[in-house]
Amino acid sequence: AGFGLTATGILMNWDCIAPTWLSFAYTLHDVLAVLVLCGVTAHFYLAVIVNPGALRGIIDGTVGASWIREHHSRWEAKAAGAGISHDVE
Repeated sequence: AGFGLTATGILMNWDCIAPTWLSFAYTLHDVLAVLVLCGVTAHFYLAVIVNPGALRGIIDGTVGASWIREHHSRWEAKAAGAGISHDVE
């Protein structure tokens, strides 16, 4: 979609393009922009609402102990067995 937005954006700035192709470029550009917006919205929803601890991991690279237990229990057990501690929420 990003490549399509770039390509149609370039086409929209050319003066020598036929009006039929220009109309198509504008329409395709709009459709792709809506798809990208839907994708960004869906990812935001998944990171904030569905998996609340995931956004913290994306931003600063850390997650809480409860998130680790819920999503990676085997990794937590392995880390505990190796004596690696983590902050408790």
